[in-house]
Amino acid sequence: MIEPAQRELDGFVKLLESFGIKVRRPDAVNWKRRFRTPDWHSRGFVNACPRDSMLVIGDEIVETPMAWPTRYFETHSYRTLLKEYFRAASYSKRLGHLGCAGAEPNRRSASPDHLHVR
Repeated sequence: MIEPAQRELDGFVKLLESFGIKVRRPDAVNWKRRFRTPDWHSRGFVNACPRDSMLVIGDEIVETPMAWPTRYFETHSYRTLLKEYFRAASYSKRLGHLGCAGAEPNRRSASPDHLHVR
């Protein structure tokens, strides 16, 4: 059952890429590995639903707490992407503070804390 689903997913990715869309995927997770806190332990759940654990508001990404312990570390598979986005936003803010071309205030605020590069 996994192989046909993977083929369909790969086909969908190719279709999106044929339209010039950059497809980003989470890091692989070893679901056989257990993790724990002092109060509980789990093997996890899935990382197929990023909209459950992350809320996008404009150009901000907010990590939302998960109520189920099995989903507590779900965003870890997105760390590579989140760090990349964080560094890119930090870099564009520094460009804006330096008055570099291409940096412009975010439409929500004219504050230099909300600068991004086109």
